[in-house]
Amino acid sequence: MKKLTTLLFLTVFLSGCAMHSEPYIMYTEKSHPLSDTSVFAIDIKGMPYVVSIDTVDGKLHRPAGAGSGWWVRVLPGVHTFQLKYNVKVNGESSYNYYVVKLKMAPKRVYLATLMVKPGEDELSYTVKELPKDEVYKMGLGLEGVNYQEFPAKFE
Repeated sequence: MKKLTTLLFLTVFLSGCAMHSEPYIMYTEKSHPLSDTSVFAIDIKGMPYVVSIDTVDGKLHRPAGAGSGWWVRVLPGVHTFQLKYNVKVNGESSYNYYVVKLKMAPKRVYLATLMVKPGEDELSYTVKELPKDEVYKMGLGLEGVNYQEFPAKFE
C-alpha cells in the first residue's frame, strides 16, 4: 500500500510540474498584449523553506499547479505582493507574511530573492529589476527527472 501511495503521489506531482510554464495572469483582460505587461517572480533556487505569492493587490492568488505560486504577470504600475512563507522556530512550523510594493515597467521581470536566517522567523528580501534584454527562466520540476526551464515571454 505504501508503494502505491508513493507512486500515486509521484505521478500527480511530476505530471503537475509543468502546469504553469508561464506566469499566472493577474489581470482580467486575458487578451491584453504581453508586450504591455510585467512579471514578478520569486527566486526559488536552493530555498530551505516554502514561500509563495499569497496575494497580488489584495486579490488572493490560489491557482493549482506547480510554478503557479512563484511567478505572476501584471499590468505595469504600482503593485503590492504579499508573500507567504513557512518557517520553523524552536521546532514549530508556522506561516508568516511579508509585503513587497513595487512600481513596475512594461516588458520587465522583477526577481525577489528571499532570505530567512536559520532559527528566526523574520524574512528579508531584495528585488532586482532584470535588464530589458535579459531572458528570465523559471525552473520547474525535479533535477534529473523532469526539470525544465520556462522563459518569461513578452511577445
